[in-house]
Amino acid sequence: MTPPPGSADFPDPEQDAAPADPRDEAHAGEENQDESEDGDELDDQEDGDEPDLQGAGSDDDQHEVSEAVAALLGDKLYFKIGEVARIVGVKPYVLRYWETEFSILKPGKTRSKHRLYRRRDVELLLRIKDLLHTRRFTIEGARKKLREESMGAEPQAAATGALAEIREALVRIRDSLG
Repeated sequence: MTPPPGSADFPDPEQDAAPADPRDEAHAGEENQDESEDGDELDDQEDGDEPDLQGAGSDDDQHEVSEAVAALLGDKLYFKIGEVARIVGVKPYVLRYWETEFSILKPGKTRSKHRLYRRRDVELLLRIKDLLHTRRFTIEGARKKLREESMGAEPQAAATGALAEIREALVRIRDSLG
């Protein structure tokens, strides 16, 4: 069959649609199998969906991270493990493993023994993920860093007060000597 005049410039769409390799026919419908039926995906988070925890050093950065986490979590107080896995961007078994490695992480449990994570647990998990995946800490290093951060504010304030008292005592001794 000869093509009508003027259609030689355009390829036949039916010919282009046919797979060149018969193996392609078997795999043609498998492209979207990673998605669940309702369109939820664990690993389909855009870069903008997840808070940027990389620069969480200064107060301004902490405030921005807190706002990003708050926006991500909404107004919910408790989360199931699947929800937390989606938010944090890891699989549920990773969350369960992290519970064994980080003693500070203790989600509550329902009567049926399902884990219920609080907002503070989710924020801690996001911090752990940042340390392990983004900043490439080892688990032991991440443990130490979290311990330092949790103890850092209180002892520093106490040490500053103690140093001020010592300085005053030394000044009094110096003045009494001469």
